[in-house]
Amino acid sequence: MSTYINVTVGKAGLSDQAKRQTNANRQAKLEADARDKAEVDGKRQRDANRALQGIGPDGKSLFGQPLQTAVRKDEPAAWRRTLGDFGFIDVRGCNTGESADNYFKEKYQISTQRTISKCKVVRVVIGGAADACVGWDADPLEFFDGKTEQLAQFINLGGIVWINNEYSDCGIDPASLNQYIYNAFGASVAFVYDTQPEGTRGYFGPFAGYGVVKSQLAYAAQSGLAPPFFYNAFTCSISGGTPYYANEHGVVCAFEKIGKGFLVLSGDQNGTGQFPSYTEGDKNFIDALLALK
Repeated sequence: MSTYINVTVGKAGLSDQAKRQTNANRQAKLEADARDKAEVDGKRQRDANRALQGIGPDGKSLFGQPLQTAVRKDEPAAWRRTLGDFGFIDVRGCNTGESADNYFKEKYQISTQRTISKCKVVRVVIGGAADACVGWDADPLEFFDGKTEQLAQFINLGGIVWINNEYSDCGIDPASLNQYIYNAFGASVAFVYDTQPEGTRGYFGPFAGYGVVKSQLAYAAQSGLAPPFFYNAFTCSISGGTPYYANEHGVVCAFEKIGKGFLVLSGDQNGTGQFPSYTEGDKNFIDALLALK
């Protein structure tokens, strides 16, 4: 009797095992089919995007023109224009438009390959991941990625460090961030706890989807060297230092000379901060920063 029971249970176990294997095979096939479909859909979307840029599946221009001219005019210029000796520090994946642009990230993000010492301008990206607010209680230390001492030396030797914050209750508490910047760089230029009225937004270029406000060049000494406008959305004001860009509501970007270099503060992480190579003319904000030297 015991032998009969053991054999029956064994058959049942084998049957269950076969069912499990069949289900596993079926699930594996479904997953493989889904991957294949995603790959096909992805290729179709990439081809469609390239077609919009005037590029055919063979990688050649659809218009018989050199590919560098077959691009959409509404693409961020950051995808095309070389920014020279520029780099950025982004520890949260919060570099907004740049984080969606893998080329920009690979080419300009500070890394073991692209170090601070190879740059003339370094931006410290202070912002929340996925364009969210930073968080009032966020620790300024993390946004400098352990490179504060390097940045201080970089400025004193002639480099330019550009730091942004955000408007009140969206950016880091200005009191703590200003104290950190003072301790690190000995700077008096600072962020203000406020939110500037936006006024009328403009919808153009890479900002066509959400619009930005144009602030005017306020540092007359750089006329002709820097772009006439700084682009921002909601922003806090900047106090102290030398105003670089401002509007009727206050200063949105200012700088202070420290050692042989400059510390630059702006009160918004998008706008020009999002696409530092974009300009309506032949100059961009990186040109503006380099013009300080």
